[in-house]
Amino acid sequence: MTKVKQIAILLIISLLSLASLSSISLQKTPLSNPFPSEENLQNFEKTTNLDQFDKEALTNIEISLITIAPADPIYSWFGHSAILIEQDENTSIIYDYGIFSFNTENFYQNFLQGKMYYLLLPSYAEDRMEIPIEENRTVTKVKLNIPDEKKVDIINFLNYNARSENNTYLYDFYIDNCATRIRDIVNWITDGDFEDWAKGQYTPYTYRILSTEELDRSLFVNWVLNSFLGRNCDINISTWQAMFAPQYLEKAFLDYDKLNSEASVVYKTEDSTTFDEVSSKSLHLLSYTLISLILSIIALVLKKLKQDKKSRLYGLYNSIIIFFLLIVSIGITYLTLFSHIQPAWYNENIFFLNPIILLILFYYSLNTLHKKKKSTRRLMKFEKVSFIYSIYLLLFIIAKNIFTNVLFQQNYIIIVPIFIFFFVQSFILNTKR
Repeated sequence: MTKVKQIAILLIISLLSLASLSSISLQKTPLSNPFPSEENLQNFEKTTNLDQFDKEALTNIEISLITIAPADPIYSWFGHSAILIEQDENTSIIYDYGIFSFNTENFYQNFLQGKMYYLLLPSYAEDRMEIPIEENRTVTKVKLNIPDEKKVDIINFLNYNARSENNTYLYDFYIDNCATRIRDIVNWITDGDFEDWAKGQYTPYTYRILSTEELDRSLFVNWVLNSFLGRNCDINISTWQAMFAPQYLEKAFLDYDKLNSEASVVYKTEDSTTFDEVSSKSLHLLSYTLISLILSIIALVLKKLKQDKKSRLYGLYNSIIIFFLLIVSIGITYLTLFSHIQPAWYNENIFFLNPIILLILFYYSLNTLHKKKKSTRRLMKFEKVSFIYSIYLLLFIIAKNIFTNVLFQQNYIIIVPIFIFFFVQSFILNTKR
């Protein structure tokens, strides 16, 4: 490879990395929310006179938070929140902000671009609760001690929000979901006091940590989705922000004294699903390090087989793994440049999970598939580029420990396993070449 080509490749890599890290979105216009939560709450007129209502009936109305534990498939891993309005023994309505349909036009295209539109849907509680019970998911209820006039405000707003012209909103996993919509309603009826209280509550969490709780159900999915999340997910968050997660919304309602909430279990069996506890970062890193070591040992065995018997398995094995990393790198680039999914912006991983770098590695791994006379030379070239890449990864790890204020993204579970794998690929097993 000539020096001109090398300089051109380095320039392209640098430009692509800087553009992606800066999240210079190529989307022309920002997305608008058809029913913004806080704006519509503030503009909604509250009740000032209860004379028109049956006061005994109002007193008997109960408003509760329903929290449903995680389940499969993946979009149910994080649990769910809904509002339950119990008017009498025969009339109980659940207002559910988490409704979407895969059959929506251009659903998958919109999903990849961050154009996720969800619905508020009221339904009879008895019918709605059959679903999580059939799925054996723990269901809890937190009764909210709300004054009668506030009950009227909540019911009126929910019915207004549930109209066909108002029931669609732009979903965001962290800042506008089924849990945050309920949080905003409670904040509205407390005239902002709930938000003031919650923002004053310290948590040791980040968005990434709380996401990882439920992603631990699959080490593979956890690794991939963590690689897509940018560094904004690693800033410490308050209780107010943590309420994007249903279990933390429930906890906040119980901790906030002015709601005087009461918790009860609607459904639970010994084997029903529950929310997971936060796992330690060291445990995550250890798990992925062990997996990487196993994959590396397999690679060494296949390399020895290639040297002794000219097997193509080593080249095929590496090509599959590198191709997977290439797909991940393309996904990172797409999400940072072409999507409105803000948690994926400002992603440090683009420096080493870069499509250009992975294409080069993929090219040299494919070359090791050949069984002809140049096979040894091609293997040596792959070892060389693997060594260069592993040194590049090591330098990046060192830089993260020096420039902690700039490179603060929690991505060691991404970078360390990749470093181990490619460093092992640079080992020379047979000196007689």
